[in-house]
Amino acid sequence: MAIVYATVNDYQEWSGDNSSVTGQELRSASLRVAELTVGVIYDADPATHLPLETAVTEAFRDATCAQVAATREVKARMSASSKPVALTSASSNGVSYSFDASAARAALEATNPVDASGYSLEAIRILRVAGLTHRTIVTVG
Repeated sequence: MAIVYATVNDYQEWSGDNSSVTGQELRSASLRVAELTVGVIYDADPATHLPLETAVTEAFRDATCAQVAATREVKARMSASSKPVALTSASSNGVSYSFDASAARAALEATNPVDASGYSLEAIRILRVAGLTHRTIVTVG
């Protein structure tokens, strides 16, 4: 059973992007959120397996939306330029130009919205702040 933590309307409201988002995008992003929260204990509805607490529901929803947005951004960057290059030197009269693809790739990676595994950095932060990552230990008292 595929659990989906956000709706099309949730994504559009969260992102401000009124373009169409597919059910597959939401399912895939929800699966990523589920992977990031393996081992986290929270109350869930026995029928739907969705979180019961509002704060947990909102964090899962927002993290799912962040994952969709990051995945879309990465895909857009890849389609815009599969081989990014940067101008590293130039000449005027002799018309000599040098390009370096690694500098442009490094610039793209510095602003990359996902980690090496494809998880949205913002989704990770949302879950971490909500205390919903498997590395989170909370003690009270």
